[in-house]
Amino acid sequence: MKRSILILLVLLSVFNVMAQQKEKIFYYVPTDQEMSIILQMRTYLKNLELNKITITDSDFERMLANNINKNTFQSLIFEAFLRSIRNEILQSRVLMYFEKYKIKNEFSDSIKMLYSAKEEVLVQDKESMIHLNYENIYFDENIDLFNSIESDLLDGSLGILLFDNKWQMISIQNKESKENVYFLNYGGGTNAVRITCTMYKNIEEKNIESKMKFDYYNKLYRDGIRVAELPMVGVVKRSGATRYLVAYGMGEDTIPGVESITVLSYLYNDKTKILYELSYFMNISKANIHYHNRYRIFNILYFYSMLSFIK
Repeated sequence: MKRSILILLVLLSVFNVMAQQKEKIFYYVPTDQEMSIILQMRTYLKNLELNKITITDSDFERMLANNINKNTFQSLIFEAFLRSIRNEILQSRVLMYFEKYKIKNEFSDSIKMLYSAKEEVLVQDKESMIHLNYENIYFDENIDLFNSIESDLLDGSLGILLFDNKWQMISIQNKESKENVYFLNYGGGTNAVRITCTMYKNIEEKNIESKMKFDYYNKLYRDGIRVAELPMVGVVKRSGATRYLVAYGMGEDTIPGVESITVLSYLYNDKTKILYELSYFMNISKANIHYHNRYRIFNILYFYSMLSFIK
């Protein structure tokens, strides 16, 4: 267990060097080593919440100091864990850390509201969902961005890491184009997320750009979108794609007081001539507890868009 603590407390700074950027959304291709550490961290934190393991106050404080507000995927996942905590003793330790070191910023403020919010059970499409209410002013839809499961989509041909929520799932086939499309939706109210997966068959590499929706999203978002073709390194190297492109656009939604992000990823294999498109969409309103931390939350979607793989 000491080794796990060292991984959490020490190695983060190594990855932080790679990712320093001035943009609201930062990115880099995670290495296999970092993904292994994140998986170990996730297991460790789950056991901590379940009281299966203990950690000293000094190590707990170092863990918080080294894993909050860093420009790494690991830090984003750690912050998602803090938003997911329901263990009241662990919550109080987090709040005591903020108080002890006089930490007051947008992240600490949102965590304080979240831990004080009342849980309400809402029923949507016959599924019960936990909704959080802070003094009838700020709310949260309890979307879990910490836990994830490997899921097969599009007849098992595409694998993704899927956030562990009670998704509404729809699978359809366009009768004219024969394209398979898969929709997953969760949330509502002040925060919602939607994942759309599409398979395009018999596409020559020279024609793949004709299927990419960059022009549409350049018009949708005032500041346009940013496109990057990922190098075949790290986790992307094992994706089964010969080309892997990711793009994002974000800004004001069509609803006043709401901001949104769309992250697109395209995986193409030149042997099968199949192009896979994944679209991650999330919106969040000013009434949400985490609105002022929305870019950190949006950033998680960008990293997950790089973790898909052709089977």
